[in-house]
Amino acid sequence: MKLILKTLIIFCILTQSYGQDDFQSLLDQQFEMSRRLMQEALKSQRDFLNDPAVIGALKKAGVGDPFAIELEHSYRMEKDNIVLVVKVGDPKNSNLKIIVENGLIKVKGEVTKKLEKSGPNGSSSSMITRSVSHQYPVPDNVDENKHKIKIVGKNIEIIFPKKKNKKTI
Repeated sequence: MKLILKTLIIFCILTQSYGQDDFQSLLDQQFEMSRRLMQEALKSQRDFLNDPAVIGALKKAGVGDPFAIELEHSYRMEKDNIVLVVKVGDPKNSNLKIIVENGLIKVKGEVTKKLEKSGPNGSSSSMITRSVSHQYPVPDNVDENKHKIKIVGKNIEIIFPKKKNKKTI
């Protein structure tokens, strides 16, 4: 948290030092840095929660759901778009509803996950279906009403066109 605050303070100082033309570039850089920091924090948390010892301890204590399905996500910056990429495993066999409204991207429905386990006595696999409900913020400076949704491999991509900046002469 302190790192984010320090980054924001530096960002404010830099925006006062640069002109209007460089402001959008600085915003894009700040967005990318914040996205990377958030991904690192989420990966660390996910690694901890996926540790077999932690799962076993949670299961013994009766806390949490070791078979919970989390939808991994990331934002990707493109020249004219900002894309939310949600990893769902098999989007064609998942029953998901995506709604964009009031500054939020809501992903609700059912996701099927294949679990495979190998041990000294052989291996087994099973399929579980879980209900999911996740919300993600709509990125700033995009037109949320003109979004497009695509399935790309194991991902669902929600594409938001960036708002065009009007320059005055």
